[in-house]
Amino acid sequence: HVVVGPNYTFGFQGKGTPEILRKAGIAYHFDVQVPEAVLVEGSLVSSTLIRQLIAGGDVQQAAKLLGRPFTMDGKVINGDQRGRLLGYPTANLPIPPGMVIPADGVYAVQIKIGTTWLNGVANVGVNPTFNGQIRRLEVFILNFNGDLYNKEVRVSFLSRLRGEIRFAGAEALKEQIILDINDAQRFF
Repeated sequence: HVVVGPNYTFGFQGKGTPEILRKAGIAYHFDVQVPEAVLVEGSLVSSTLIRQLIAGGDVQQAAKLLGRPFTMDGKVINGDQRGRLLGYPTANLPIPPGMVIPADGVYAVQIKIGTTWLNGVANVGVNPTFNGQIRRLEVFILNFNGDLYNKEVRVSFLSRLRGEIRFAGAEALKEQIILDINDAQRFF
């Protein structure tokens, strides 16, 4: 059983259409379902639009079209321990190659650990204050003090707070983290 949108294309130069897929379904014995287009707040819901919104950092609008917040799953890995040294330890998740992720910046998030959802502030990016090179997701979890290394978590993006900034040093970054945490509180 295959479900595709009315504007779906596939194959060489995207010349395959839902009708061609239906014919293939008859020939190869699978069902093809093409639901009617859906509009949300005047926007045609499509995977392309949703990916563009996420990549642009507009996770709130993407959530409206998805019917839920955009999420990323991953196993917590060791980071550079800078957050811990600043007093804000983070759960670090690698970014899978080819995955659409939110634009670099700081986000109000919720993180699921086991069956529990906790509030947090996440940074997506390369950590330019410390000349980072690897793009990653780092989540500071509010009111949490535990070991998450090698644990599977789910991060749910609620809203973009700001873009990623290169600060003059660790103290300036620490001051901004406090502001980001306060700003994120309005989403919880």
